[in-house]
Amino acid sequence: MEERFFPKIRSFLNEFKRQSYLNEDKESVNLDVIVDCSLGVNPFGCSSSISDFSNDFLKNSAKAFSFYPAYPYFSLRQAISRYWKEIIDVDVPEIRVGAGSMAILEMLCKCMIDPGSKTLGFVPQFPDFSACVMSFGGIFNMFPLNAANGFELDVKAFCAEIDSEKKIVYIDNPNNPTGQVFPLEAIARIATRCRECGVLLIVDEAYGDYIEKSASAVSLFSEHENLCILRSFSKGFGLASLRVGYAFIHEPLAGCFDRVSYQFNVSAHGAVLAEQALLDEAFMLRSRKAVARIKRELISSLTRLQAAPTHPEVPIFTILAENGVSLFEILRNHGVLSEAGEDYTNLGKHAVRMRVPKESEPLITILREIEQKL
Repeated sequence: MEERFFPKIRSFLNEFKRQSYLNEDKESVNLDVIVDCSLGVNPFGCSSSISDFSNDFLKNSAKAFSFYPAYPYFSLRQAISRYWKEIIDVDVPEIRVGAGSMAILEMLCKCMIDPGSKTLGFVPQFPDFSACVMSFGGIFNMFPLNAANGFELDVKAFCAEIDSEKKIVYIDNPNNPTGQVFPLEAIARIATRCRECGVLLIVDEAYGDYIEKSASAVSLFSEHENLCILRSFSKGFGLASLRVGYAFIHEPLAGCFDRVSYQFNVSAHGAVLAEQALLDEAFMLRSRKAVARIKRELISSLTRLQAAPTHPEVPIFTILAENGVSLFEILRNHGVLSEAGEDYTNLGKHAVRMRVPKESEPLITILREIEQKL
């Protein structure tokens, strides 16, 4: 019998295991779902103007399907620049788009990470960055946040971990999984320390549309040439299936990004609808207001379970039970989908990440039933 073929995969991938809360086994479970609080979508969908605009776009099927997207997406990048005009003047050459913010992260790692390259981030946070770094052979150094003090970030201690051996420092803000928001003063201090050490700071604001624009690190962009900010249309704007994200990137990194990224990485449909979404800020404001109300009702209903400190308008938050309790499994057995704490470094099985549902009462009823049994 002929020997089985083994491709010459990069050696460091032989022991690599990707950490992510997107788990095929978990998603394939046959479950009678009552409340879905798992993936970070907008529970209220997207702007009503999107469907009408999409239908008009798709009527011209030749334009919609037969031609390549309008690379390099000048129209969308101009719309993004206009969207931020009240906060900062960002030129189109400093804006890049990609197939979701995760694809942009991957391209940035492709630019920066060699085997053995060191990066830094706190945990828990979005796990796919560290997975991406390690998939290129890099090293992710973890700075643990403590649940006992509400996962508060000690900025001074974090800055002390930043040195010239690091290539990238990564922060997600708002934080995934807690939904907490770190103040701009903290981001500025970290950016300054990174610049002193020659380190790139990436601030991932995937959930950033749920906070005021003035609280975004975008307002710091022109002051820190080593600062890169990521944003997404998947969360607040409700366009997750279209896979559109964007980033503010200074030269010369922006030029390197162009050399390693895919030219047609956003579909024509996605680019057009993302541009349209930017015109309806009222939808985003309504979403934030509704999220705040539902989130307040959910957290205030808890008795034995505990919510970690979180921003009131960010649609995700962390719930903790007593140590030893498998909270994800308990919720799943009651028909509630969440994201398991075990899928986040430094969180654990007694915790879950919840995304605010469209209504509070069904989940409150189930949580009360669970708390009575704990």
